[in-house]
Amino acid sequence: MSLDERKEWLAEFQPWYAEKLPVIESGKFSHKDFEQGLSLIAVFPFTRSFVREALRFRDYASRKRLLRNYSDKALSDAKAALAIAVDLTDPALLVPHVGRPTKDEAAARALKAENDRKEAEAKEETLFGPKSEIPTIDAAAPGTVSGSLNGGTLLHLDQLKWLFSPELQEAVETVRDLRSRAEEAATTAKVLAEAGKPESEVEPYSQEAVKCTEAYEAIYVRVDNELAVVYVRLKEDTAFRASIEAQKVDPQQLRTTLRPYWDKVEDKDAFKAKVIEDIKANDPEQKALREAEEKKKEQVDAIVKYLMRKDKPNTPKRIETMTQRYQALVELIGEEEAKPYLAVLNAAKEDCEKNVVPAAEALKAEKAAAKKAAKAEKKSAKKK
Repeated sequence: MSLDERKEWLAEFQPWYAEKLPVIESGKFSHKDFEQGLSLIAVFPFTRSFVREALRFRDYASRKRLLRNYSDKALSDAKAALAIAVDLTDPALLVPHVGRPTKDEAAARALKAENDRKEAEAKEETLFGPKSEIPTIDAAAPGTVSGSLNGGTLLHLDQLKWLFSPELQEAVETVRDLRSRAEEAATTAKVLAEAGKPESEVEPYSQEAVKCTEAYEAIYVRVDNELAVVYVRLKEDTAFRASIEAQKVDPQQLRTTLRPYWDKVEDKDAFKAKVIEDIKANDPEQKALREAEEKKKEQVDAIVKYLMRKDKPNTPKRIETMTQRYQALVELIGEEEAKPYLAVLNAAKEDCEKNVVPAAEALKAEKAAAKKAAKAEKKSAKKK
């Protein structure tokens, strides 16, 4: 809220706080008065869960104490904000005068200079295109992936999202909701605890705050990791760098922007080696070579399996096929590496010459003799 809006809110809230809240606490109140209070405190993020549930269930009588606690905190925060709030856009603070400017005047001048700079930049092309096309979000929290780090300002998650994997892009969409839920749950747990509620009532809200905080912090870790990977790929991955250039983004400038994420990496050598390994594994040329190697291995394995078979007799036909496949093996892996299988081929040839061929010839001769004897016996029977 602006300074004027805060003043208007306080002017409406204080009468309700002084006159109607005590009546609500006494138990003699109208739903309209209670809901007026809910509407007034709903401007504070930490009250939204309470307001939402109260309006949903309309069990106002059981929520009187909580309404008092939330109202006290809302009034305290509002007064604190008004006590330090200064309208830095007031033209009176920019009027030059003799002597050094006050702290507020200096802040007003700095704000105007910053606004003038932003207006000038809005007319220029930036790293991510025209300023008007860059999404705007709430001011980022310092020390986070979307905030400031070591004095340097990082881009918002919205502006970095195009560099994330599809899965992380979806996760990033949940960050703001998770942060809001964590804040609401933590505030509710605090209010309940201060109201003296039993631990059984406070615990669920505390656990919800922890759960949501851990969830969005885990997303930040994933963001840091993926952006560090991008930092390495912008130098080591030719295809990726070309895709960035195709989007009219300077890879070197983007790499400079992402340097803070790389600085967070502890074991830089191991991290870089892993990224380079992944780049090679997914590079089209490397992929083609890998597929060729896999095909070659399949062919070698099939040949070796055929040569080493023991369930087939070493017939001349098999020896012929074995010889052809051994020659193919030599072409695939070289004569030196194929040499052990030459011994297998020679042993098969020797077995063929010494055992298989003579046995086959003997069987053939035996069959011929049997056939001849049968023929002679048949001829003798006809004569009789």
